Amino acid sequence: MEQGEGYYDVHGLRFGFEKCRWLEVYVYETKNRKLRRLYTLFKRLLPDHPDEHNCRFVFISPEPKGWPYWNVLFVCDHFECVNIKYLSALQAFMWEFSWEFGADGDVHVALMNGNAEKLIVELDTDDARAIPLFVRKKLKQ
Repeated sequence: MEQGEGYYDVHGLRFGFEKCRWLEVYVYETKNRKLRRLYTLFKRLLPDHPDEHNCRFVFISPEPKGWPYWNVLFVCDHFECVNIKYLSALQAFMWEFSWEFGADGDVHVALMNGNAEKLIVELDTDDARAIPLFVRKKLKQ
């Protein structure tokens, strides 16, 4: 697990805020049931190359003042399921991802690049209880 402060940069995109804290959790690094269940669903629905070492969750804490939303990313560094026949499977994963974090459908694809084989799914949630306890403790929220 890697954590940091400030913006979280990945695959040419920037997430978070200047004063936020973030925690990056690769699937192989956690036994958390929620995260493992989401990864297992993703791998079952979109089986072309995701594994525990190229998929991760990133939790970006709210700014210290004002902004109440957590930003949660699912990042896959080797994603080849980009043609139209996989879009409904990706949508099913996104609904489950949203539901697990209390985002009520507020989820979108931040990056899907077939040439670079990268995927980032992003959601915002104001339900801090939906964020795993170990993450909240690590980020001292």
